[in-house]
Amino acid sequence: MLARRSITKPDELAYFLASAPLQATLADWVRIDGCRWKIEECFQSAKNECGLDRYEVRRY
Repeated sequence: MLARRSITKPDELAYFLASAPLQATLADWVRIDGCRWKIEECFQSAKNECGLDRYEVRRY
């Protein structure tokens, strides 16, 4: 598990839990965690631009 603290809000912690090989280093974990946040930001931007965040009910 990796915990990260915000520079602007030091009281808030974000946790990252994953499984990895034993030879994975802390630098590997930090790099992968950074990629995850970029992907989530891209998804949020896409939802906002397409208006998907305004729909409460979806049909399949």
